[in-house]
Amino acid sequence: RHKWKLSGSLSASSASGIRDDSSWVCLQQLRKDRSEYMARIKSLAASRPPPSPHPTSAPSTLIVCAHGLQGTKGDLSFLKEAIEAIDCTHTLVLLAGSNEGKTTDGVAKGGCRLANEIMQLVEATPTLRYISLV
Repeated sequence: RHKWKLSGSLSASSASGIRDDSSWVCLQQLRKDRSEYMARIKSLAASRPPPSPHPTSAPSTLIVCAHGLQGTKGDLSFLKEAIEAIDCTHTLVLLAGSNEGKTTDGVAKGGCRLANEIMQLVEATPTLRYISLV
């Protein structure tokens, strides 16, 4: 939906991880978009009735946010904030951290670590019935 206007040009330095003008402009646009989206979400959440201070039901849905290659669990914290602003009583959001600093040893090992992290949470929260992986 969005097209970011990039200035500068791609060069060998951008391939080696050195920031160039185009990546900086794109990063700035992403930060601006994030701020606008959070403002919209908070506005929507404010229009809903406040949740009960003592929820009558425990979470039934688990949403697992797993970061990518060389990522951290904080990479998806924006998504967690957005989900919790909309529904914090029936949804539990897990920012998976079991693979932080361990993303280059293969999919099988990373998958096992993630599965173990999820299973620990599911065992501790027996009301969960549904799961989504992001």
